[in-house]
Amino acid sequence: MRPWEAPFATAHLPGTGGRTRESLGDFLVEEIPLYEPCGAGEHLYLRLEKQGIATLEAVARLARALGVPRQAVGYAGLKDAAATAIQTFSIQGASEAAAAGLDLPGLRVLAVARHRNKLRKGHLRGNRFHIAVRGVPAGAEERARAVVEVLARRGVPNLFGRQRFGSSGNTHLLGRAVLAEDGPAFFAALLASLPGEAGAASLQRLQAGDAAGAGDLLPQGFALERRALQFLSRNQGDFTRTLRRFDRTLKDLYVSAFQAEAFNAVLRARFERYDRLLPGELAWLHRNGAVFLVEDLDAEQERAERLEISPSGPLFGQKTARPAGAAAELEDAVLEGCGIGREAQAAAAALPPGARRPLRVPLRDCVLAAAGDALSLSFSLPPGAYATAVLREIVKGSPDEG
Repeated sequence: MRPWEAPFATAHLPGTGGRTRESLGDFLVEEIPLYEPCGAGEHLYLRLEKQGIATLEAVARLARALGVPRQAVGYAGLKDAAATAIQTFSIQGASEAAAAGLDLPGLRVLAVARHRNKLRKGHLRGNRFHIAVRGVPAGAEERARAVVEVLARRGVPNLFGRQRFGSSGNTHLLGRAVLAEDGPAFFAALLASLPGEAGAASLQRLQAGDAAGAGDLLPQGFALERRALQFLSRNQGDFTRTLRRFDRTLKDLYVSAFQAEAFNAVLRARFERYDRLLPGELAWLHRNGAVFLVEDLDAEQERAERLEISPSGPLFGQKTARPAGAAAELEDAVLEGCGIGREAQAAAAALPPGARRPLRVPLRDCVLAAAGDALSLSFSLPPGAYATAVLREIVKGSPDEG
């Protein structure tokens, strides 16, 4: 099973079928800010409409256009490139007039205001999604409503979606290699992820011991990979040193994809009862994101049935809280199967801090409407949750690949 796949929580109900993302306007996500800019301070808050580009590419374009380092640009969350996103970025040290007058491909400035602090990951109340599913049959609205009723009652399985694992679907393998400091495995996965035949040809040349020649085979647009192979060649095939010098931001993203793979594996292991607490559970309090050890299982299960709290799973790391009892036994076994058990974590080169994540999230303010052969959906999810976790249940397909 691929790392983003899982059973359906509503397998007993038929899906609507249909096609998603026929155009960028068919998938709109709008950030719900945690706070509004106060109007004063050294950081500009830009509310932007972003189309067809990833968040990190938007960061790079903003930094270049405004003459600031990338580190001066902040954002609250990553948004999919294959969508329209209304998203806020903070920029330190830029001219307000220059920011308001930006004219960049894929980016449109909606508002500019000042605030005192940099926007950081997690500075979100949630996201509101507006999605069109096209080519649905008659009765699709009724089918969708039946699915939504179940998800509103049980919660939405909090799967990391397909986009979390990169365009090639293998960034978790890169993250695994980063933590193990396995340079050959890292470059094998990196080159295998490139489109077309160039990546395979480059990998074959690299495995023959010709790193410089491997870089020469890469087409334009893969400058980072080419530079890494050139560095590897200059350092006489020292994979470990080359991996350590590789772009830190990208390596962090790869490791986070590995965390996502392991979390999804824990969720799959509990999928039939993802809304039920286990003995020793670390429960997630939806009101404020606090995590606590469940001591009175029966009493806390009543709160879980009201979706006040939920079971949680691990984003493995140095500071990830560990459950007890049956919850710990299950979690340990799954992480071991993913290759990141307790011994592997202790030996990892640069283990991230880690965290807990709820196994499910509440579905809020869902609105459905059908017109012809199109179904429109609007709903809100907490930060970090994927709209595709809702869509896959409604469509009974793979909206990430539709």
